[in-house]
Amino acid sequence: MARIETFRGPPGAEDRPWLMTPGPVSTARAVRLAQLADWDAADPDLRRMGDGVRAELLRLAGAAAEHVCILVPGALAVEAALALMASASKRSKTLVIGNGGAAEDAAALLERLGRPFLMLRVSALQPVTAAEVDGLLAIDKSIGQVWLAPFSADAGVVTPVEPVAQVVKGRGRTLLVDAGVGFGALGMSMADWPAAALTGRVDGALESVTGLGFAIVPRRLLGLEARIPARALDLAAMAAAQETGRQCDLPGPALAALQAALAALREEGGPAARLARYRRNSDVLNHGMRALGFAALTPPDVTGPLLQGFHAPGDAAFDFTRFAAELRRRGFAAAAGAAGLPPSFRLAVMGQMDAGVITAAVNAVAESLFALGVDQATPAA
Repeated sequence: MARIETFRGPPGAEDRPWLMTPGPVSTARAVRLAQLADWDAADPDLRRMGDGVRAELLRLAGAAAEHVCILVPGALAVEAALALMASASKRSKTLVIGNGGAAEDAAALLERLGRPFLMLRVSALQPVTAAEVDGLLAIDKSIGQVWLAPFSADAGVVTPVEPVAQVVKGRGRTLLVDAGVGFGALGMSMADWPAAALTGRVDGALESVTGLGFAIVPRRLLGLEARIPARALDLAAMAAAQETGRQCDLPGPALAALQAALAALREEGGPAARLARYRRNSDVLNHGMRALGFAALTPPDVTGPLLQGFHAPGDAAFDFTRFAAELRRRGFAAAAGAAGLPPSFRLAVMGQMDAGVITAAVNAVAESLFALGVDQATPAA
């Protein structure tokens, strides 16, 4: 039996695969080591660490002076922001625009919260256009706020925020943006957006670990009487706890990891430099996969540099579950294709990876296809 060459995983975690998934991502060793200390909720160092992290997130978001950043445990940031920002009045709806699962999730959250909304669905293989949003805002005067996820992990498509923000601003509405795992690489400029709110994950382009999210909202909204359905979604209470140093249930290890990840982002040169590295990774990935015969779901200029979807081979011997297992044996984790798209799989280039790692990943794809007996990667007609 031929010997399988196993590519070593990330430094300090060589026995784990490189995560080429939409998040979480492979983190730097310093980020993982930062989690080793134990913290009590009343530790003043924990509060100082939280203050520094929140200030840095505001800076990276290009937030205005009116904005405040709240760290949200777990994956509740989007729901908490919607609970605060989305009107409970049936006379004012939230327009959810998107081209993937994140928008569907936001609509489901609004329905669960009992907040009126309108859904604009566009193809998961195309970015949202400002003209589409403008057309709906011109027709429906009951829309009070607009929700947008600029990065869709379904196929990797990136929608530029600024054109949409200008349309929303021109129509006198409010903008809510879920940057998701794209925050840290995709540029943000909240100060130019209309009365905006922003949520994001830290286990994507920020290259930290799972356990925290964040919401950035206008401070004046924290004083409003919002209909908050649960304490876990109360951004006003979380902001008060974090700013006064009262016990706020933030996971110390995840907060320490985020502090280390933000330091690494600064050292790399900020979001622009990180995006440039991801672009290099993406170029290597697309070139290598084309050489193997794979067709991308969308052109790279549409998809953006964070993640690429590829059509599954038309060969009957190809089965994604078996393919993913072979790929993992060789040190890489891939994601299955999103629901509703052609048979496909996804490879992200976020995290602590460079062109050398991506080249090794392409080689691992070729070896995995050979192990499965797949002769070629061209998708079925």
